[in-house]
Amino acid sequence: MRKHNVLMSPKFSNPYQQLLKENLESVGAEITLCNLPRFFLFDHRVVSANVIHLHWLHVFFKRRKTWATLLAAIFFIFQMFVIKYFFRKKIVWTCHNLKDHENKYPLVDNFCSYRMAHLADSIIVHSDRAAKRVSEYYGVDSSYLEVIPHGNYIDYYEECVSVDDSGVYKSQSDLVFLFFGAIRPYKGVEDVVSASVGLGGTHHDLWVYGKPLNADVDAKIMALQSGQQHIVYSSGFFDEKYIRELFSSVDVVVLPMENILTSGSMVLAMSMGKACIAPKGSYAEGVLDSNGAFFYADRCEIAGVFREVIASKGRLSAMGSYNYQRAREFDWLDIAKQTCAVYSS
Repeated sequence: MRKHNVLMSPKFSNPYQQLLKENLESVGAEITLCNLPRFFLFDHRVVSANVIHLHWLHVFFKRRKTWATLLAAIFFIFQMFVIKYFFRKKIVWTCHNLKDHENKYPLVDNFCSYRMAHLADSIIVHSDRAAKRVSEYYGVDSSYLEVIPHGNYIDYYEECVSVDDSGVYKSQSDLVFLFFGAIRPYKGVEDVVSASVGLGGTHHDLWVYGKPLNADVDAKIMALQSGQQHIVYSSGFFDEKYIRELFSSVDVVVLPMENILTSGSMVLAMSMGKACIAPKGSYAEGVLDSNGAFFYADRCEIAGVFREVIASKGRLSAMGSYNYQRAREFDWLDIAKQTCAVYSS
């Protein structure tokens, strides 16, 4: 079998790419994970690879001005066209989202993603639900789509530096809800905080840990949280060595994101053995089910789901255990083997 020399780009500082790279290398692939310059057609890393594996496309074309973004997108697609048809490289795209989260240039974003969907030899998605949405949205045949799950974080965080039970993450309440991750408008964090405020803090606490996108987002969360003793808001960078301690101190993780195809936060919550709350019909419902999660149909129902969770406190441990066992199925070595099979197809 031909050895896979893979250029993977762009490079983000997250455990997802690190674990994917390490496990692909363990099954014999040679992986170069890097960011590319704007003109990369003759970059030595591109020239030496036989597979180009792309992830988040907006990095390649997003600029400050609309006209510059459009030109960059056209130039990016042109380079990828040459790489495929003239350099004879295999192109694989892991489609994490239908559009850039911030959606600043929707027409350009859609143009670039649509062209890539039809240019790629294979498109990897993380669930059957995501495969259906990608196929319908971009008009690509399902034969080009490969469903490979998002790997778990069980071993990754067990290997991180642990700390003693310091008491830092302690609550006076019997039940703690957690939102964890970057705080951006599309994630619906404000709706979660508003629901918690409406319920009051008699039966629960809400912890929000994450870095806000900008000062406006931060100010909105601060205003909602002001005077609410049961809501803890910790903005800024969170040291991953404390993740296990944080999650061990909460009961349920809230995942209010809707218009995305997958979520590292969801996989993290499952890896930590926590019950979850998520929107119906979203990315989450393709991975989570009622044995491990509570679902709501509309954002105005979040408070009602909170009440349901409070009334179901005795079930949460079993639900978390169920999610943990599900997360164990998302084994990185199996994922690496499946990904290598895509490279070979």
